Amino acid sequence: DEDARKAEASILIGCGEDPGISNIMVRYVSDRLDEVDSVLIRDGDRDLKPPQRITFKFSVKTMMNEWTRNAVIFRDGRYEEVPPLSGIEEFEFPEPVGRVKVCFSLHSELATIPRYIGKGLRYVDFKINYDFDMIDILKKFGFFSDQHITIDNLEISIKDLTTHILRRCMFDPSRDTIDDAACIFTKIIGKKDGRDIIYSMYALSTSKKEWNTPASSYLTGVPASIAAQMMVKEEIKFYGVKPPETCIPTEKFLENLSRKNIIIGERIEKKW
Repeated sequence: DEDARKAEASILIGCGEDPGISNIMVRYVSDRLDEVDSVLIRDGDRDLKPPQRITFKFSVKTMMNEWTRNAVIFRDGRYEEVPPLSGIEEFEFPEPVGRVKVCFSLHSELATIPRYIGKGLRYVDFKINYDFDMIDILKKFGFFSDQHITIDNLEISIKDLTTHILRRCMFDPSRDTIDDAACIFTKIIGKKDGRDIIYSMYALSTSKKEWNTPASSYLTGVPASIAAQMMVKEEIKFYGVKPPETCIPTEKFLENLSRKNIIIGERIEKKW
């Protein structure tokens, strides 16, 4: 950060779907509350039509890390590790994603939100949905093992071999078609004018037939493009290395997302 500031360079990190939209929604809501106690981030995805084959819509290597490495939560000023794929719950996303199972996952929001939101923030976690049946089969057969094996004089870990094989199932727009929906959902629990408030916000998209693009890819690429254009127009101005929640004008950014056919929703629940 210091080197970038001295060079008068602007480096915006983590500005996709999550991290990215998630961080900006957390900032947007937090700015409207007097106190922030908890931030819950949920990522949901659903195929609206069964795919022709098993496909992965995101980096297999990244997902393998999420499936096998401890996740992190923030509680009472400290980071805690929890087992991968733990904390499974059913979460109700807006339609057409609907109710899906989600679990703790290692994700970058936890690195910055506890540091920059303030207002008494006590708890942050991130959960996402996976194909738990498939993961369970791979785990039971030992395909996540770090044990090394030798194949044709080449030594490789079983986990790395599994990653290599599963990469062949990556979504390929030149041969695969997609009809799905994805949603990034934030629930912030805090206080306003002495009253307890649960303030939820989400961004929702479906796949884009004109580009044969999965919904999650659209939600990842569009915010990065919007941020780059805002930086060129000097609507985002800073020097250094910054995450989205520290430097992006939230209302303007969310308006730009809406113009790109990403549905932005809000819900406020008050408790007396």
